[in-house]
Amino acid sequence: MRVLLVKPNNLSDHIQPSLGLAYLAQGIRSHHEVLILDCIKDNINPAEFASKVLQDYRPDLVGIQCYSFDVGNVRKLLRATKEWDSDIITVVGGAHISSDPIPTFSNLKDDLDFAFAGEAEIGFPLFVDLLDKKVASPDYSSIPALIWKNGDELVVNEGKMEDDLDSLGDPAWD
Repeated sequence: MRVLLVKPNNLSDHIQPSLGLAYLAQGIRSHHEVLILDCIKDNINPAEFASKVLQDYRPDLVGIQCYSFDVGNVRKLLRATKEWDSDIITVVGGAHISSDPIPTFSNLKDDLDFAFAGEAEIGFPLFVDLLDKKVASPDYSSIPALIWKNGDELVVNEGKMEDDLDSLGDPAWD
């Protein structure tokens, strides 16, 4: 799969690589093509996202980091993604959705397919691998920390943290 991991643009001028996105990229890059986009560093706003990024990279999945002050831009990035190609799978993770999973997912549900509440270093690679298999009726119930739609119900799977952080490998700083 082609996976795009996004740190959204916001009012900050603080350019710092996302450790969380770097660990997620590390966890999937041996089996999937992955690109990390820092919208602050690259000065890409939600209005330019489709024409400058989606058109060139053509991802199968867009994962967006979401802190509380990012919710407005996350919503715009999700909308731009689905307007450009409704088949792209959208995922949100980060502190905001982790602190209030069901209301946050519900707030973004029109353009959001999945989310992660809490640590995703274990669950995200399993999730991307499952999606890549293109199973007709995938079982999402075993993916740690995944938030998913089961009909009209939102399900928040129990999370799992890795005790041996060295087993995660080095973050994908490249």
